Amino acid sequence: MVPGAEAAFVSPEKARYLLDADHLGNGGKAGFFTAFGFQLGLPEALASALLATARASVHATIRVHFGVHYVVIAPIDAPDGRRLWVKAVWRVDDAGGPPRLVTAYPESPAR
Repeated sequence: MVPGAEAAFVSPEKARYLLDADHLGNGGKAGFFTAFGFQLGLPEALASALLATARASVHATIRVHFGVHYVVIAPIDAPDGRRLWVKAVWRVDDAGGPPRLVTAYPESPAR
């Protein structure tokens, strides 16, 4: 579990970015998430689904100059009823504050 997971948040801007196929640097994330029923017009559905990953087992921790990134590989429930696997990266700053989502992208369930 990401430390402070009970206070974790996904900013609306981050959820919209993950669903915006026209955003430079999206790298196909939008195509992946929208294929499972998530919609750019309803970013809160993706944000809510991704919040659950903060409570899953941490796969790796990476020390960065301002804090720690926690990498989580976990399933989320999609609007179309399917379960999909994602790799989510959460950041906890040394200065404090709740964990916040850095990014999320497709991950294979086979480990």
